[in-house]
Formats: sequence, structure tokens, C-alpha cells
Amino acid sequence: MKPVKKPDLASLQARAKSLLEQKLGKTNIHLLEKGAEVDAGVFHFKAAAEKGPNSPSASVFLSAAGEPVSLKKAAAARTLVDSAKLKLALADAASITINPAVNDLTLNEGDRFDEVITVTVPANLVTPKADIYVLADTTGSMTEEIAAVVAGINSIVSSVSGLGLDVAFGVGFYRDFPETNPCFSHLLSPTSVLADINTAVGGLAAFGGGDGSEGQFFALDQLAKNPGNLIGWRNNSKKIIVMFGDAPGHDPVCNSVSGIGYDITEASVTADLQAQNITLIAVSVTGGEGLDGNPSAGTGDYGACTEAGVPGQGSRLAAATGGSFVNDVDATQIVNTIIDLLQATVSSINEIKLVPTGSTAPFVSSINPNSYGPLSTDVDHTLDFKVSFTGIQKCEPKEQEYVGTIDVVVDGVVVTAKRVRIVVPPCEEKKQYTYVVRFIYGRQDLHGFSERTSYRPGFYRTEIAIHNDSGQVASFQRLLTTLVHAGANSGLNQVTTIAQMEPMFFLQPDFSVFTDPVGIERAIWKGLPPQEPVVTSGFLKIRSDRELHVSAIYTISDLNGNNSSMNVEVYEPKVTVLP
Repeated sequence: MKPVKKPDLASLQARAKSLLEQKLGKTNIHLLEKGAEVDAGVFHFKAAAEKGPNSPSASVFLSAAGEPVSLKKAAAARTLVDSAKLKLALADAASITINPAVNDLTLNEGDRFDEVITVTVPANLVTPKADIYVLADTTGSMTEEIAAVVAGINSIVSSVSGLGLDVAFGVGFYRDFPETNPCFSHLLSPTSVLADINTAVGGLAAFGGGDGSEGQFFALDQLAKNPGNLIGWRNNSKKIIVMFGDAPGHDPVCNSVSGIGYDITEASVTADLQAQNITLIAVSVTGGEGLDGNPSAGTGDYGACTEAGVPGQGSRLAAATGGSFVNDVDATQIVNTIIDLLQATVSSINEIKLVPTGSTAPFVSSINPNSYGPLSTDVDHTLDFKVSFTGIQKCEPKEQEYVGTIDVVVDGVVVTAKRVRIVVPPCEEKKQYTYVVRFIYGRQDLHGFSERTSYRPGFYRTEIAIHNDSGQVASFQRLLTTLVHAGANSGLNQVTTIAQMEPMFFLQPDFSVFTDPVGIERAIWKGLPPQEPVVTSGFLKIRSDRELHVSAIYTISDLNGNNSSMNVEVYEPKVTVLP
């Protein structure tokens, strides 16, 4: 078997860049995806214009030979987000838009990127998908109202389904402890099968009830918190409870009564409904205290569980969940009332917010405001969210990629989403650049020549220039080593660092620093020397985290200042890769 020849990635990148420049109509583009193999022999390249992370982008797929491949043939192309969720969201509510629709960001640790995300909501919007749970008080006083709902359930279903949304109905009823234990019965999980809805509603029957208040708080608690979602709420659906009854609820429903391990109160029910984005429509029928009545009136079933509720439960719960409350509805009005309230609810917007998902969610450091709403639905809305992304991931030797979405959530329903891709570049390789520059300066008299030094008589001077043309701030140190100090051999063949010119020097891009004999003398003598410098030579070692331009000018003249000569040398660094 012949070995498989690896493709020339550099050639493929050049080919892809040419094609992408044509697609984008730009000559200065930035490759975002540099050739990931998405299928056997198929490579993905993606580019965007340089102007910003949200600029128009384009992709091409190339074979190993550099030939374009259609997207259909690249079936294994990497999906950056859950495409099923995006398709579902866009199909559900294509009229709601989010802009920008894509984020392709590069974030090092500590980097920040701010943008304004605009959500546009058209007028006359209808909730795309709704689960409606009919929760009936089936105590003895509810016979007529139950009969009316049983007779009118087809009209209720058709009136909401006729709005063009995906709607499902669930059914359950409540009575009270301890006569009925448990006091809530779940009959039907949300479904669109009309026969099943009719059967469940037809099974409602009024009897019993005990004292004045009922156990609806237990029922609401179970609808919002049932372990494992046994109620059957559908994902990505607006959840609505239509509760009708003629009496307030016991507050609290103590653990000693229910046996579920915790007490249930109006506050806990409110928090649970809000947490699950459940909207409550409360229909208070005639014949009793009503849902807003005094829960302490005529109670006595709960023994040591002391009643603490106050009137107005139905109104408060409906308001807290963005729902509706109506009072004094009789059996002849109940069906039309439910229809009107449901149609208004699926056409209302209580809250719109942005929710980050996927592995990019931790990078979203703030969203301001948290949400908008309630909003009127008879006008268009343009909603701006200020979103900040912060680089939180440390670099690694290889590039890291994170993908996810920012979802637009309307009353608990994801109606559209933007794709988010964040790349953390690989760590920069740390290098040290070392320059060793020979220097000599001072006066060499006749009497010392050949006795203490090999330098011929004259005046010597060295000037060393350091220039930063790396484009970034350079930090470096200058270390001095002398071989001849004040005319005498200082170390023979030993090289010893005797002075550090500064702990650390920071040089801005395109700036220079100059080292001359005065600076060297001050460093050697820790201040001004005691006399005019006698010939001194050695090395200036420069250690930098950036490549620099280092040069030295050497001048010499005789003792009379005549016969001068000059020489210029440029020094190359020794490069060390640091761990």
C-alpha cells in the first residue's frame, strides 16, 4: 500500500485565500478557519474582512488537490452550534430578528469585546409554541362551571389553534387535603390530540372539598417543580396554566399535611412559577369566596398548620407571572372568558431576554439590560442589549475553540438565536534575545603602553545605540563586564559581571536609548569616577524580550586629538527559547 500523501496546507491556504478574496470582494482578509479537515480529503477555510469581528464572512471547501468542493459533498462539515435548535427557532418565529447574527471573536485572557445586540420584534406577534394546562377546582361547588368547560373544550382548543401556533393542552384538577390525598391529580400531559383532550376534560367531576379554602398551592407547586417533568411540559414552549375555581388556597400547605418534605406558601409558588416561566391565568368563578377571597375564612382541615394567607392570592399570582385575573365569572361566561384570555396571553410579551448557551456562555460577562417587558404587541419594537465578552481562558500551546449561541427568549421560548464562536490563540513562544557588545573608552598614555595593557596610546570612545523596531514594548537589562579597568587587566581570562546598569528598562516601540562612556563609568564606579577615565574595556550584555537593533560606533585619536578614525558595527542576537 502506498503511503497517503499529506496535502500541502500552505498551498491550500493560498488557494482558499484567493477564492475568498473574490467572494468577499476584498484584498485584505483574515483567515478564521485555516483548513480543518471536515471530511476525508475535504478542508474548510473561512475568512472575514479585517475591519472587525462582525464583518461579512465567507467559506470555501477544498479537496486535497485544491479543487472547490460543494457544501453538499462536505456533509461532515463541522457544525458550530446546534443547527437543529437554530432551525427550530427560526422556523418558529422568523419574524423576530437578532443583529449581528454571528460572532466570530478572538479573545486572549483579559481581552474584552463590547457590542450592541439589537432584537427586532414585529407588531401582532403570536407565541409560536404554547402548552396550555387546564387546572380545575373540582370540589362540589364547581359542577356547573365544569360542565360548561367540558361542553366548550373543543371551542377553546380551536380558538387558540386557529391563531396559527403549535399548541398543546394538558389537564389536571385539585381539591384539598386531607379529604383527597394527594389533592392534585395530573390527568393529561400537553398534547394536540383532540380526542385525548376531550377524554381528560370529560373526566372532571365535582364533589367533596372539606373546609372553605382549597389545595391549589399544592397543585401549582407540582406543576412547576414536579421531579423529572412528569407533567410533560414541552421544551421551548410558552407554558400557560388556566386555573378556574371559586375559593382561595390554604397558605401554607405544611409538610405535616402534604408529606412532601417542605412547606408550600404563596411566596414559594410565585418563585417556582417565575423560575419555570409559567404564566398563570386565574379565573375566579361565582359561588364562593373566589380566588381572591380570604383564605382564613372557614378553615379547619389542616390542624396545627396555622393559616397565614391574606386575600388577593389570585390577583397577585397572575400579576407576578405576567398573566391575567378575572373575577365573578359564571358558568355561562367561562368558556368565552377563557378563550379571550388565552388569545390575549399568546399574543402578549411579558419578557424578552438574551440567554448565552454552550461553551461560549462563560465568556459573556454582562448583558444590559437584563430584559425588556411587558411590551405592547400592537407596535414594532427595536430592543438594544449591551453585551460584553471577556477573555477568561488561559492560552495553551494549541489554539482553543469554543462555540455556542446567544438565544432570544420570549416568555421562556427560544424564538431565534445568534451563533457565537470564540477562539483563544495559542500562547506566544517566549524568547530571550542576548546581545554582547564590546566597548572601550578613556585615555591610554605612552608610559602605560606594553606595560599594563596592549592598547596603543590615544583617546578611545564607544557609543552604543539600542532601537526598538519590534512594534511592541521591549523590556531589557544591561550588564557590564570589564576586561581592562582603568588601564589594568581586571580579570585576565576571567569574565565577571561587575555592574548592572538598571533593574529593568522599558523601551516603547520606535524609541531608542543611548549608552556612552559617561553612563558606563557611572555604573562601574556607582557614581562619578574619581578622575578622568583611563582606558577601560569590556562587554555590555543586553538581554531583551524583543528583538532589537543594536549598533556601536568606535572612535580613536592620538594623544593630541589628531588622526581620528571611526568604525561602526551592528550586532546580531543570540536567541534562546524560554520554558
